[in-house]
Amino acid sequence: VGFKNAPQMYMFTLDGAVREERVGLGLTLVSERRGIFQRNGGSAAYSYRLKINNDAHLLFGLSAGVVNQTLDYSKAVAEDYNDPTLFWGGAQQKTTFDGTAGLGIVWKGLQVGFSVPQVLGNKVNYVEDTTDTKTFYKHERHYLGSLRYKFYLSEAKGISITPQALVRIVPNTPTQFDGNLNLDWQDKFWIGATYKSNYAVAVNAGICINKKLYVGYSYDVIIGAVGKY
Repeated sequence: VGFKNAPQMYMFTLDGAVREERVGLGLTLVSERRGIFQRNGGSAAYSYRLKINNDAHLLFGLSAGVVNQTLDYSKAVAEDYNDPTLFWGGAQQKTTFDGTAGLGIVWKGLQVGFSVPQVLGNKVNYVEDTTDTKTFYKHERHYLGSLRYKFYLSEAKGISITPQALVRIVPNTPTQFDGNLNLDWQDKFWIGATYKSNYAVAVNAGICINKKLYVGYSYDVIIGAVGKY
């Protein structure tokens, strides 16, 4: 909020377990607009749960899908108006494949995860027909690692506290990390706080309306360089 043409994202996800919860299936649909970029896409996901013993198991996951990306230089605000790409005169659409791979380890209350979104690292090429001007947009690989542990403050009352850490690495950009702490009561109510490195602190809360229906809300307080806006 507070920005003209602020980024917008709409996402729908559906997932569940089959075959005695050994196999997970999922569907994701995304529509995103950021400045001169607009992306629409979807992917299907598959995971397999391999039991090691009664307390531990491994999770392997893959997803594959397509992304349709539009690049519209007519919406650009530029310092150099001699840039030839500004004279393309319209939007260009390109469709490419996308995929993600991940691995998880669960041992009692401990969960360790590693994943690589945009694992294919595809390059989307754009060419202007009349001037043969070329540009490209790369789906850079991301490397994510997470660590989570659930402590029970009272097993009898179902009260638990869960710290979680996430590290995100993208080549040629600063490493980012998140720290999160959630307090949960019997999966019926939760409240938590998050720190996002060089960006924001956040609070969140949620409640179970009726068995399997949950409603949650989160709010970010920006503390980085963009916070003054």
